[in-house]
Amino acid sequence: GFIDKYLSQIILSKFLEGQRLKYFDLKLHRIVAHNAEMQAVLNQACSDRLPVITFVMDFYAHTASLITLFILTENHLGLQDGYRTCVIMLYFLAGYFILREIIQLLSARRLYWNDTWNYADLGRIAMILVLAHTVERIELLEQNVDEG
Repeated sequence: GFIDKYLSQIILSKFLEGQRLKYFDLKLHRIVAHNAEMQAVLNQACSDRLPVITFVMDFYAHTASLITLFILTENHLGLQDGYRTCVIMLYFLAGYFILREIIQLLSARRLYWNDTWNYADLGRIAMILVLAHTVERIELLEQNVDEG
């Protein structure tokens, strides 16, 4: 009764704040697995529109970044035009990923730096920015050589 509702509120609040549940696998999993009310509360929280739309937007952004990198590689190796659109898309996606990391940093605060995946995300953002800048510089240099 009361303890289950209290635990479900704690789990739900930590889940929605993006905090990791350190001992969830060991202790809380048993409680949630045997309590239909807590499962319903967590399922409702998972199906909320904001978290779901965030996951969907992240999926689209990651997919778009991979496709853009593939197209950029094909264009550069094939010496085709159209690199500018890819570079703009990479800058846009890097901006989206930076925004997501800022939101995570503000919600997790000090815990943000304890998660190694965040470092991987920051590294990916840096690589996208460096790649976009490098391709832009290479293309500008090639244009200057062609004109000169």
